[in-house]
Amino acid sequence: MAIGKWIGLGVAIATPLIGGFAGGILTKKEIKGWYRRIKKPTWTPPNAVFPLAWTFLYISQGLASWLVWIRRDSKAVQLPLALYAVQLAMNFCWTPIFFTAHRPAAAAVESAATLGVAAAATVAMSKVAPASQILPLMVPYLGWMAFATALAGKIALDNPKAHLIDSSPAEEEKDEKKAN
Repeated sequence: MAIGKWIGLGVAIATPLIGGFAGGILTKKEIKGWYRRIKKPTWTPPNAVFPLAWTFLYISQGLASWLVWIRRDSKAVQLPLALYAVQLAMNFCWTPIFFTAHRPAAAAVESAATLGVAAAATVAMSKVAPASQILPLMVPYLGWMAFATALAGKIALDNPKAHLIDSSPAEEEKDEKKAN
């Protein structure tokens, strides 16, 4: 494989990972404060699951985008890569909406829209690169996005005034810092 393809693969995988990492930085304080205080459904995964799941999903969708990008000599890659870029940008917007602005209802709507664009990207990508390669990489992301949309929607229903909930670190966190 030519060096350019390796660089392309690195960029394709690094881009979603860097965006996800930046989102993780934004959420760190909120996980210990606001997120701990809001009502969450019993089917909410443990906090440790989210970075693991997103790392896998960002790598897999980055790989899927690369499988399309390596066919860049064809004009057919323009639409799937544009849809992919749009859904990735939308994905990155979810974190500040939910965790920084404390707006789970808006985040649920944004997540549903992201899911729609991601599904369109998946279909378009499957028309350029073999579906047998794209679908195993993108369908887990679509499933997780559907789950995340439902989770954000349920949190929004259970916390209609989420934006008013205190976002300072929980008392338990403050007590731990004092003890150390």
